[in-house]
Amino acid sequence: MEFTKISRSLSYEMVNGFGLKLWDKLGAEMEVKATDNPKDGYAAMKEMIEEVHQESFPNVQSILVHDSHELVPEKQVDKPTKTMIEEMEACDTYTDIKSFQFTIKNEQEKAVYERKLTELSPKN
Repeated sequence: MEFTKISRSLSYEMVNGFGLKLWDKLGAEMEVKATDNPKDGYAAMKEMIEEVHQESFPNVQSILVHDSHELVPEKQVDKPTKTMIEEMEACDTYTDIKSFQFTIKNEQEKAVYERKLTELSPKN
């Protein structure tokens, strides 16, 4: 059996600064001569596709989605170290405390919110 053509495509999932997802799929096709090694061509196409993707989206974090030879990297997200009440207590401006208005879940948080809101109110 002799290869005459080989093709390669990669799909990327990207997330912009607003948390919106964008998909990019790039592919390449190559004619193979009898003297060429198809594996080398396959690897070269992957490298070229990755370079084009990086040049097209230099400021976007990408995750390679469909390539059976590589694992998808998992981005670690640090969990908050402070409780909601500690975060509210640390507020030093009216705007900061006001940002918690729709995140209050219980009476204790509500009491801290209202106290800090009164304390930092421009009317005081």
